[in-house]
Amino acid sequence: MNNSPFGPKQLLIILTITLLLLMSGLVFSIIYAQTILSTQSADLSKKTATKDMGQLSPDVKAIIQTKLNSQKPVNEQLNLLYATNDTSEAVLNSNINKYSEKAGVSLKVAPNSFVDIALGNSRAKAVDVVFDNYVKYDQFYKFISYIDKSLPKMQIINLSIKRDASSSSDEIKVNNLKIAVYYK
Repeated sequence: MNNSPFGPKQLLIILTITLLLLMSGLVFSIIYAQTILSTQSADLSKKTATKDMGQLSPDVKAIIQTKLNSQKPVNEQLNLLYATNDTSEAVLNSNINKYSEKAGVSLKVAPNSFVDIALGNSRAKAVDVVFDNYVKYDQFYKFISYIDKSLPKMQIINLSIKRDASSSSDEIKVNNLKIAVYYK
């Protein structure tokens, strides 16, 4: 009954080799199709972008070009992070006064209190700030937020506040505040 020239082991080997060849062909077909599709999608994307820019009016193109040209280069943006040693005192005075006015707090920079300090690996100039009287908490919080977000970068390095326990108001007394500006 069994007239096959191949035995069971030989048939198993032939079947295994056939399945491996089919699977490798399928994998290569998928990789080839993926390469073709990605190439075509990149070409289509370029054509669409070129077509869209081509449809813009000259006025819009000019506006876009002006906006791109007005962007500050990275090195100029990085220079905004730090004051210079020569300008650090003026920057501190100016920013502290501007932020106190925006927050609605009454204060003054202590005269002759500018000192050079090291903050980590950076250099900074620090100054004492004196509040005229009690200040509302939300106004003080605004002032601190402005300092935290300022450019050139400023940092609060010493702060001592006190709330009058007998008072039910939301006012605090700022006993000590020292603010520093980084410079290079």
